Amino acid sequence: MNALPLPKVVWSMTIVDVASQMHDSDSYCKLVEQWGRTTLKEMDPLVVKIND
Repeated sequence: MNALPLPKVVWSMTIVDVASQMHDSDSYCKLVEQWGRTTLKEMDPLVVKIND
């Protein structure tokens, strides 16, 4: 069985952004939370939708 290729996602924020923008533990925590929320939002095209 051949699966269809997954759509390409261009991530607007990565762990590299977190590392390059953090200044202290507070900014690190805020950036990791922002990265997680952004990733969840942007991965929507990868989620398989099942019709009821």
